[in-house]
Amino acid sequence: MFNVSPEAWNLLAKVGLATACATTVALLVALMRRSARREKRLAIRTYARRVGRFLRTRYGLQENYTPAQVQGMIKEWGYSTGYDQYGLAMYCDAAAFMNHYRATGRRYNYELLRGEISRCLFRADMTFSVSDVIEVSAQSKKKRLAIHCYIKQLGPALRQRYGVQRKYTPAQVKQTVSYSCSRSDDDCYALALYCDAADFVDYHSLIGEACDYKAMRSEIAHSFHPIFQGSTTFDACEVIDRSDRLDNAKDESDGRSWWSNLLDFESGSDLSSGGSATSCNNDFSSGSDIDYGSD
Repeated sequence: MFNVSPEAWNLLAKVGLATACATTVALLVALMRRSARREKRLAIRTYARRVGRFLRTRYGLQENYTPAQVQGMIKEWGYSTGYDQYGLAMYCDAAAFMNHYRATGRRYNYELLRGEISRCLFRADMTFSVSDVIEVSAQSKKKRLAIHCYIKQLGPALRQRYGVQRKYTPAQVKQTVSYSCSRSDDDCYALALYCDAADFVDYHSLIGEACDYKAMRSEIAHSFHPIFQGSTTFDACEVIDRSDRLDNAKDESDGRSWWSNLLDFESGSDLSSGGSATSCNNDFSSGSDIDYGSD
């Protein structure tokens, strides 16, 4: 057996401590960067969902808005963050944007900001207009309301008609949607919630539609994070059980139902909407505002 001097042990201990410290620091930095990316995405989506609607209501739908109009609306409604430059890049033209920040002594790359906005809202690098932003926000809200209905109302209706099951057939889900929720172009999300992958794929192959089961469940899980905690492995029984628990849960801070909080688009969630990347036969030119990149 090797004899190790006390000095060697001390050196090894110091190396181990230094390694542990470096690992901890790296982890903290990664978490901070992830948090910053999340905050930025949430800010961008807030500017798209809320500020765009208020701008259109007050000033009408315009090709571009002035920096004063955009910044005034952001501050008036309390949406100002450290990322307000993204709001201005979203709704102002390049010349107005650069002149505004040149006067304040700050410089931002307009095209770089627009690229980030495009990937966040449309999941692609594309040239977008103010009307594109407003349209994708409207589609986002419509889809979120539909999924909310599928979780809150469709699950209990399926249980009442067919009993408690870990999965339901596409036929059972479609029939139940017809009377428990308003029909929409997003019914494919109901199938993603309550059917298994094999039945989902077989059904859409039969009707000639291409849908991504995993992507849709990921979108649901992250859009309604308080319910699914980001997990995509849920089955129909779990969806209904979690829906039941939320029906009785109250937010201790204000006494509102958690369902009300889930539909509070002001705070939103990390992911929300979807376009051609995840939905069935919904080739919206405005695309999707699903999360992009990795955390």
